[in-house]
Amino acid sequence: PGVRIPFQLKESTPTVAGDIDGVSGTFDIDTGSRATLDLMGPFVAKNNLIARFQAKMQGVNGWGVGGPTRAWIVRAHRLTLGGVSVDGPVVGLSQATGGAFTDTYSAGNVGAGILKRFNIVWDYANLQMFFERNAQYSRPDVFNRAGLWANLGGGGFEVIDLFAASPAAEAGLK
Repeated sequence: PGVRIPFQLKESTPTVAGDIDGVSGTFDIDTGSRATLDLMGPFVAKNNLIARFQAKMQGVNGWGVGGPTRAWIVRAHRLTLGGVSVDGPVVGLSQATGGAFTDTYSAGNVGAGILKRFNIVWDYANLQMFFERNAQYSRPDVFNRAGLWANLGGGGFEVIDLFAASPAAEAGLK
């Protein structure tokens, strides 16, 4: 059961056609990302998304092989992928000037914040996925309300970044 969504392969990454609040693009399906949706820098700039979403909060929102990723954090109205949609996703508008999030061929990277809402059957032989809503589907998407990014190091946790005017910043963390 579920909604059939065809995909293409970009090297080994499944990509699907979709849109974020009516702005069309091709989205990478990233089962290794803990984020909900990260939009690529060129897609953000081309579609003037920082102004469109009236972005006000920015900071480190992820960490990959190349180190930290910075983004404006906004809430979109709807992400649609093929025949499925998710309302109210938290979206990172990438500020990257180099690396993976400057891909000009992809609109964005769909991560666990979207994928966990569905039971997904992958049919690589026929380049299709089946998305079946599960118990997570209706739960609101949330963002780290503490306002910091911390990494575990040899001596404990290290604060990497603070969001301005966040509880962490107001508590005096540095």
